[in-house]
Amino acid sequence: MVMSPIKEQLYFQCFNEIIRQITIKNPEHGNVMIRIRDDLKMSIDGYRKLQESMIAKDIRKLLLKEKEKSNLEKMVQQLMSENERLEAEFAETTKMTQELELEIADKREEQALNRAKELDDIKKEMEIIKDRLRSEIARDRRERPK
Repeated sequence: MVMSPIKEQLYFQCFNEIIRQITIKNPEHGNVMIRIRDDLKMSIDGYRKLQESMIAKDIRKLLLKEKEKSNLEKMVQQLMSENERLEAEFAETTKMTQELELEIADKREEQALNRAKELDDIKKEMEIIKDRLRSEIARDRRERPK
C-alpha cells in the first residue's frame, strides 16, 4: 500500500511526539522507541526503493514488449506486402502458363493438320504413282508379243 507523502509526514510527526512524551517519562523506553522509529524508517525506505525498482523494471519490460510488438507489426506488414507481391507474381505466372499452354495446343493442332495434309498429299502422290505404274505395266503387256 502506497502512503501519500503528506500522510506519512503527519504519522511520523505524531510518532515523534509520542516518542518525546515517552522519553520524558522514561528515557529507556524513549531510546527503544527511537530505535523502533529508525528501523521503521529504514524498512519503509527499503520498501520504497524496492517498489521503485520493481516499477522501473516493469516499465522497462513494458517498453521492451512494446518495441517487440512494433517490430512484429512491421514484420507482419512486410510479410503481408511480400505475400501480396508473391500472389501477384503467381497470378501473372499462372496467366503466362495458360497462354503458353494455349499457344502450344494451337501449334500442336496446326502441326497435326499440316501432317494430315502432308499425309494426304503423299497418299495422292502414291495413288498417282500407282496409277502410272499400272498404266505402264498395262502398256508393257500390250506391247509385248505373246
